[in-house]
Amino acid sequence: MRRFRFKPEPTGVRTELGDLERTVMETLWEHGVCTASEVHQLVSRTHQVALTTIATTLERLCKKGLVERSGERRSYQYRATLSREQLERRIVGEALAHLAQRFPEALAVYFHRAPEEVSPEMLQRWAQEIRQMEEEEG
Repeated sequence: MRRFRFKPEPTGVRTELGDLERTVMETLWEHGVCTASEVHQLVSRTHQVALTTIATTLERLCKKGLVERSGERRSYQYRATLSREQLERRIVGEALAHLAQRFPEALAVYFHRAPEEVSPEMLQRWAQEIRQMEEEEG
């Protein structure tokens, strides 16, 4: 049986990032607060991209709520509003909510049966994380 890659539709997971967006976010996570020019200098080490493209990408990330801008025009400072872990949890949460809405029974069966792709160690890790979240909330 041929496997296919599930890719949520654009109206589902709005926080899914493109390659350049991911690179910009990784730059902000690593270097903290940066100007568009600083991000451009850092990203240009591995990607051939114009400063205007970086500025547009930063604005797009601001609109998604993943980056915050402060300061004056031409010297805006940008910083990530979420840590990498927070963003990953947000993406996974939105994806699972989307799947639970559209395929609730299939999702429940998937987690109940824990297919070969999910190792016992991973299930234990998930259980531990759930217990930690419950302790934090409770």
